[in-house]
Amino acid sequence: MDYLEGFLIGSVWTDTDYETKRHTAIHILLAFLVAAWYIFLQVFATKQTIMARIPWPYSLIIFIILMLVTPIIACFYYRLPLYARVLVLTVYAIKYLLGAWVLIQLTLPIITIDTASLQDILFEEINHNIEVAIGWFSFMDYLFSMILGIIVGGLWLVLKLLFFLLVIMAVPLMVLLLIKLVQYGLDRAVARVFSVR
Repeated sequence: MDYLEGFLIGSVWTDTDYETKRHTAIHILLAFLVAAWYIFLQVFATKQTIMARIPWPYSLIIFIILMLVTPIIACFYYRLPLYARVLVLTVYAIKYLLGAWVLIQLTLPIITIDTASLQDILFEEINHNIEVAIGWFSFMDYLFSMILGIIVGGLWLVLKLLFFLLVIMAVPLMVLLLIKLVQYGLDRAVARVFSVR
């Protein structure tokens, strides 16, 4: 419970030691999950209708309302009974989910993947990487240049895919940190107005 309070509500309102420790792994995991969902929706374009369940711009409006309301709710968090605290934490979790929801809704139209030719594109990329790598070792014997070309070309492709995944993960990670930063500023402002902390 302390961890959830620290992560969701933030350091202004909680008395946990959440802020004194690094929590890189959870942020990276959440960014990975958002990136994985984004890739899933790109590959299986028919599933994108799920994102219309909370249509744009209502998702953004609800997210902004929650950003503004949650600091006020947090003022009274420790005066609430346990079941009400769980509800408040759920509201905070929904706020972060809506932040990811809005991000995906904004970025989905930017890239479109032709799933019909996706397999051909992948095979073409694999062949291209291997051909280029074999060319690097053309000064060697044909068999050795072929073996090294396949190994290096395969590794080069894996590195490209990892770099692509890191780039896709970087966006939700930055958005998550931005949400937390804005929340911290709003929390400080509300705490000052109510003279809570």
